Amino acid sequence: MLYKKKNLAFIILLNLTLNVVTGMAMAEQQTKTQDDMLLFDQGFFAQYNSVTLRDMIRVVPGGLTVLNNLNSNQQSRGLGSNGAPILINGKRMSGKSNDIGSQLRRTQASQIERIELIRGNAEGLDIRSQGVIINVILKEDSSTSYYAEITGLYVKELGFNPDVLLSANHRSGGTEYSFSYNYDVWPRQQDQYEERKSSNSVLEEIRDLNREQKHQTHTLTVGLNHQLANNDVISLNGFYQDQSRRSDNKEGQFSASDGNLLAQESLFIEDLQKSWEIGGDYETRLGSLGKWKTIFVATRKMNDDAIIQDEITALENQRLFTFDEDATQTEQIIRTNLTLPLPKGQSFEFGGEAAFNTLAASQSFDFSAYEYSKIEEDRFELFVTHSMPITPKMNLQTSLNRESSEIKQDSLGVNSERDFSFWKPRVELRYDIDKNNQIRLVADKSASQLNLRNFVAKRDTDDDTIDLGNPLLVPETIWRYSIAYEHRFADDAGTLELEMYQDNISNYISNAPLANGGTGIGNIGDAKRNGLNLELNSKLDAIGIDNAIVSVTYRYRDTETTDPFLQEARRLNGTPRHSIVVDFRHELRELNLAYGIDGHWRDNMNRQDITISEIRKNNIHISRVYLEYNFSSDTRLRAEIRQAFGDKKFYDRTFYTDNIINQDISLIENRATEVEPTYALKLQTSF
Repeated sequence: MLYKKKNLAFIILLNLTLNVVTGMAMAEQQTKTQDDMLLFDQGFFAQYNSVTLRDMIRVVPGGLTVLNNLNSNQQSRGLGSNGAPILINGKRMSGKSNDIGSQLRRTQASQIERIELIRGNAEGLDIRSQGVIINVILKEDSSTSYYAEITGLYVKELGFNPDVLLSANHRSGGTEYSFSYNYDVWPRQQDQYEERKSSNSVLEEIRDLNREQKHQTHTLTVGLNHQLANNDVISLNGFYQDQSRRSDNKEGQFSASDGNLLAQESLFIEDLQKSWEIGGDYETRLGSLGKWKTIFVATRKMNDDAIIQDEITALENQRLFTFDEDATQTEQIIRTNLTLPLPKGQSFEFGGEAAFNTLAASQSFDFSAYEYSKIEEDRFELFVTHSMPITPKMNLQTSLNRESSEIKQDSLGVNSERDFSFWKPRVELRYDIDKNNQIRLVADKSASQLNLRNFVAKRDTDDDTIDLGNPLLVPETIWRYSIAYEHRFADDAGTLELEMYQDNISNYISNAPLANGGTGIGNIGDAKRNGLNLELNSKLDAIGIDNAIVSVTYRYRDTETTDPFLQEARRLNGTPRHSIVVDFRHELRELNLAYGIDGHWRDNMNRQDITISEIRKNNIHISRVYLEYNFSSDTRLRAEIRQAFGDKKFYDRTFYTDNIINQDISLIENRATEVEPTYALKLQTSF
């Protein structure tokens, strides 16, 4: 009851604030030019010796925050309207795996005419952003350019590993071609130390684990953009990727009393994946009817996964566990929308999206017969958006989405067909106090996408358990109410943004008991998530450090749900109460040098399941320290250290017999992990 009263109070406060702000704006009724866009041309970026588009976005006010949030904007299936707020020539990229993040790396700074920061949800962009939208305008002159990025990575015990990115771009008239090849390597060496204690906290066993991980990816991308005689634009892009991810774990188990070796175990995990994607879009103007755009994407991913766990003895290896899976995932998406201009600065946008997904998996646990599963999802969405200026300083945008889907499952004796449908309204009011200050009020309902992988069983190698598939899983729905204030410092010196929000979640998805008697991912009821986000991006000239930029992001999350095992209130699994991310960069232009450091820290994180309770403690993590030297505006050498101080984490884990509700402790474990530093030397050049 108290929770519902808090929700009602928040809604009343939001409505009152809307009325007050609307009243302020109506009272002014003065005609004043509103700057909805900030422009940054090549002259602005010359002082930073930018080589890639990512370098350029990094130094515009608020750009680093957008880059750090790219992963959180990814949508698992379909395209939706909540993608990354980075556009190329006013258009979102028509790709999924071939995403905007990889394009930022391979697009050269010399190809950019300017970058626009749009303060609001400008009509026709088909992107809903809480903050700014970054629109990158490419040059139109004829040119041919090449870019190369060669990196050497070194990790203790894993040795030297090369990383290569090559790209070419040709533009002539209204046609542009692009090609890139990337050999990407991700090596990691991790050491783990465990103390295992009895139920009454007597130390019995010590374990040392060495984990070597290596990811290797070959990626080919091609792109074509062509402007037709009537100024219509057509774009096509293709993507092929061959990826292998391997983890080799060796563990020694020793007696705590005399140090003798009790046992040795090896764990080998392999994930081989081949995937391709084809995407494209077409844009045309229909006279007084406005602008019509259509995007299509088709993808296919083929996985071959294996897990082999052995006990190693002096005479032979004893097989403890095996898992083998062949899986194929496909997706076809089409999204179309029409933007209609209306009188008095209004606009009306409507359209639809269809996405067709399949997951077909054949699995074998411990050499058992292969079991085949197939899950299909057909999802459709219709959407309308209306934008209108209430006054020269205030803009109101309302949208309504109708999502419907059908999921079919045929696996492990389950043959089901289920339908879902959701109305997803959204209201956003933006009030520009002046050109440097803005207030945003948002009320929004969303529905999560189900992870099709949660419909089939999988092995948890960390807990040595098998999580069963859940054929009864339903999407979460979230009502979010937020208020945000944004301040832009004078002379493009940076931004300060403060946001407060409340999330009311229904059918929250977490670890849960399942109807078949096992455990896995399930819906556990209602949850809440109240939070505060503070983001600062600022130049440091005012304190005497010229040509330096710092970015600080602080997040506070107060979360609560009812544990499905103990039936008592607890925080959401894996969600820290406090987290801080800091990024610092300093340009020494007279020496053609730049250096920087970035890192983060998270508060304790809890995790609870049917037989385990865990608290994870995190040290301050220095993600990277680097030094750059610019030979010229086109060539740069960068030396960096990743995980410079080990990225240390500590886990306090309590295991229970059968069920945590009985509080019958079987084992107490204290674990510490540390990652070995990665040393990298990177040469970037364009010509």
